[in-house]
Amino acid sequence: MILTHLLNSKIYLLKFFCSLLLATVIISCNNAESTSKQETKKDSVISLNDTIPLKREQVDEKPVADFDENKGDAGINVKVYETAETFDYLLKVKYHGHNISDTLKVPNFGIWPKVEIKKAETDNACIVGFLDNKGAFKEYKLIAGNGDKLNIKILKRYAVATYRAGE
Repeated sequence: MILTHLLNSKIYLLKFFCSLLLATVIISCNNAESTSKQETKKDSVISLNDTIPLKREQVDEKPVADFDENKGDAGINVKVYETAETFDYLLKVKYHGHNISDTLKVPNFGIWPKVEIKKAETDNACIVGFLDNKGAFKEYKLIAGNGDKLNIKILKRYAVATYRAGE
């Protein structure tokens, strides 16, 4: 009788912990779904090689990409420059007499990074992005001037995982 009661209580505890685990998994999945619907989106790519060095041997002083919407003092000017880090760039923005700097980190797709700037739908705005390993433009940051204010907004976030053979 005691043995039967003990077995029933162990089965009850096992059912309780399984139910608790299932509830935790369901709640976690629902939270992951709701966070993926946020304004910023995350694309992931798996890179099978890492042939591009992380440091540049020579940094080009000229901008690798630029955008100029010349409207006198109200126009926006964006230039992207290389840094010593291969996948890091410096953004320099001029708007309404202000000079602002920001950074741009391009994911390592296993190819040399290519930064591009495209005109946005509104005036005094552009989208800074890069080309992926298939040549598709990936939007990264929106730079927009409105009145005397300048906004720099991350449109999407990107991640790349690099795997090396033997690890």
